[in-house]
Amino acid sequence: MDISEIKQIFKQGLKAVIELVNSLYARINELNKKVEELEKKLSSEKSENKKLNNQKSKDSSNSSKPPSTDGFQKKNKKKTQSLRQKSNKKSGGQLGHKGTTLKMVSNPDMKVPITVSNCKDCNHHFIETEKHTENKQVIDIPPLEVFVTEYEVEVGLCPHCKTKTIGDFPFCYKKDIQYGPNLKSYVVYENKYNFIPLNRIVESVRDLFHVSLSEGTVCNFIKEFNRIINKPVEVIKQGLIKSKIVGFDESGGRCNGKLNWFHVATNEFLTYFSFHPKRGKKAMDSAGILPFFKGKAVHDCFASYYNYILEHVLCNAHVLRELIFEKEENLQKWAGEMINLLLSIKLEVKERIESGKSKLSSKNIAQYEEKYDRILKKGFRKNPYREKEANKKGKAKQTDTYNLLNRLRNHKKEFLAFMYDFEVPFDNNLSERDIRMLKVYIKISGCFRSLWGAESFCRIRSYLLTARKNGVCAYKAINDAFYHRPFVPNIPE
Repeated sequence: MDISEIKQIFKQGLKAVIELVNSLYARINELNKKVEELEKKLSSEKSENKKLNNQKSKDSSNSSKPPSTDGFQKKNKKKTQSLRQKSNKKSGGQLGHKGTTLKMVSNPDMKVPITVSNCKDCNHHFIETEKHTENKQVIDIPPLEVFVTEYEVEVGLCPHCKTKTIGDFPFCYKKDIQYGPNLKSYVVYENKYNFIPLNRIVESVRDLFHVSLSEGTVCNFIKEFNRIINKPVEVIKQGLIKSKIVGFDESGGRCNGKLNWFHVATNEFLTYFSFHPKRGKKAMDSAGILPFFKGKAVHDCFASYYNYILEHVLCNAHVLRELIFEKEENLQKWAGEMINLLLSIKLEVKERIESGKSKLSSKNIAQYEEKYDRILKKGFRKNPYREKEANKKGKAKQTDTYNLLNRLRNHKKEFLAFMYDFEVPFDNNLSERDIRMLKVYIKISGCFRSLWGAESFCRIRSYLLTARKNGVCAYKAINDAFYHRPFVPNIPE
């Protein structure tokens, strides 16, 4: 609109001027609304962009993502600061460390004499007093070959009462011809402990022992072993129910083309796996431990665990990774202070245990709690609660940083449980280590093809890991089971 048009409007009178002003106000309001919409859109896009950048920045060192998702790291990417604290010990073996090396055995299985009769230079003939022996030993395994045993069983027919009496045949052999416990143990050990696929086990048995097995026969060995360990697996389950402290964890795995969940309950001596289509309370009830457990449950703050009325302990390894992310990616100074505090408490607890003490003093506990609260206050000042917007329904969405602070505040006692009771672990790494091999198995096999296969994996891993924790090697535990003397853990009353 130019000057001439404005003059014309003035000539038309006051009414025309008022209409012009109103139209300009309407236009300004319209433009203001568009600016507000653009600002909201920009703010939303910034928030989404930050969220995507945060997701991209997360890896196994600063979040709960598994190492398998890390991929190849860029050379110029800043390495995450390790949480390991430097000790005063020199590298290498420590003073008093008992080294291991090859040692000669006192009773070798075989002795091979190597004689000498004449001097290699002058051809002098040695007499017995001019000679002595030097011993050298070679540790090796015998040639791998199948050993076939034939049992000639006598059968007597009584001429008086016509009763047939058969000699005592070993209980583990029932058919006229069958595979023995040692071969079965080797096959189950390779498949269920070393995760060797069925076709490669068939190949290795053929190559090493010149025995042709089918994959179906291997599966039959596994089914037989699975039946034998019924009692030990049930004893393990009951032992965990009676335990004072048990770690719990869960991980997903595909079965029959669908995502299912594997749950583990573990302590220093026992491990129990279970399998269920669900992740939450239904699965935990089905496993049959948490509904009857009355001790301290160590877990990662997954909400379903709080359906059970018991003493909860939270894993500090999980929260440390989140704190690392806040410190490095979101530049939250309080997060670094909280990391240092938790690690300082952990170190002091370790030193107290090594010196034979069973608890911290009340003064130390109070100081640590006060410092914990002070750090949280700093965090909340920088990351305040977001109020609900006037025209929006529901609660205001809070930032991940605020949610972490809120969790640390609401579950303070659970995070610091290791400080109050030295028997409580700092983290839930024990159960995470036990369930980690499930991911290895899935990475090799891709999935479980049947419900039976998944349940069989759970039962056998429960048995083998428990045996290992109690000083029994996996192969011996399998072999003993095939001889019908399976390892059964000793559960104190």
